[in-house]
Amino acid sequence: MTLLDLPPDLPQSVDPKLQLHKVTTREELDAIIPLEWATYHNPYRPEYQFLHPVFGPTPADRGAALAADRALVWGRHVANPASHWIYVTDSTTGDLLGATEWLFYDRNPFPQGPQRVTATWWPEGEGREFASELVTRLYRPRMAWCQRAFAALNATAVHPAHRRRGVGTLLMAWGVKRIDELGLDSLIEATDAGRALYERHGYRWMLTVTTDMAKQDASDEWRAYHSQLGNPSQHILWRPKGGDWDVDGPKAPWEVKA
Repeated sequence: MTLLDLPPDLPQSVDPKLQLHKVTTREELDAIIPLEWATYHNPYRPEYQFLHPVFGPTPADRGAALAADRALVWGRHVANPASHWIYVTDSTTGDLLGATEWLFYDRNPFPQGPQRVTATWWPEGEGREFASELVTRLYRPRMAWCQRAFAALNATAVHPAHRRRGVGTLLMAWGVKRIDELGLDSLIEATDAGRALYERHGYRWMLTVTTDMAKQDASDEWRAYHSQLGNPSQHILWRPKGGDWDVDGPKAPWEVKA
């Protein structure tokens, strides 16, 4: 467990009992996954089921899915030097309250441009095809507009029982401070619930992207997945280097020169 210094000038809304840590072990990251599941089920985000699926209704099915998700997330983390998982605990109880994965790229992670993402966490078949197409569409703006060194936020999770304590503010303040130290611009794909938090830290709305997975001659299975998913929307938010919107320079991620 690595204890991090708190960012300076935190607002009074941040609970003084909060502590900030950086993930250094599998055990720490394993503890974060159930927290993330709880966050994205309250309020429920239907696309989460395709990113972190549970194949069956029983507790045993859920346990198997949780184990698989833990292994998948840990494998991605250790394979990607840009990945930095940060989490918050309560110093008096030790409870895990929230976490986020920041990505700080020192070079272009998409040298071939936008590429199809294969949902290897699904078994082969129509479900994998649907999940692959969905994830590719969700990340296409990032792959198209950020072909350079940049920062991104993969997920922010705050336990529903511990919201309004400044957990998200603390996670964002640490990340934005680090981004400015590295001299990077930053992009976030935000939900309705997270948008206001990110905008308070200097991000601005660029556009809202709605994903419609309908297609001609779709199979019954594809249509069932589409019915379950709906047409999810995400807000593309961006912050320029240093968070300074007043200087002459790019005002959108697609205007940045690599």
